[in-house]
Amino acid sequence: MKTASNLTFNAQTNEVLGIGFIHSVHIDDEEILVKQQLPTTTITGSITHYCLEGKDVIKFYPKPSETKVATIVHTPSISPLLLGNEINEDASNWLLAEAPDIYFYAILTTIALATNDVRLPVWKAAYDSAVRGYTSVHAIEVTRGNL
Repeated sequence: MKTASNLTFNAQTNEVLGIGFIHSVHIDDEEILVKQQLPTTTITGSITHYCLEGKDVIKFYPKPSETKVATIVHTPSISPLLLGNEINEDASNWLLAEAPDIYFYAILTTIALATNDVRLPVWKAAYDSAVRGYTSVHAIEVTRGNL
């Protein structure tokens, strides 16, 4: 499930995200390019690149000279269904709520793999089909200037 979130930031902030997999970042209707590592120079100006540090921190380059709003298109993180080693009876997350068949076939595929079950190709095909079906229904298009 792709979603869009707005993030307000300035030259003094490094934003902690925790929002999952990022598909694209747009500022002032322009897509910003991702880099593995940003230059170490400390200039300000129009933002051209961003970089992720770990899973939760996003940095922009060059640092903006004024406060900006970035629109981040992302797939949210999937919350675990376990609390430590205990099953949380009330646990849920967006994937389980919207596509329980993906969980079901993922479990069957994992069990078949772990036990050398001959039905592994059947469960893997069912899993792949469930993922394709979900993503084809829930895909969104992001075009320049139109989110």
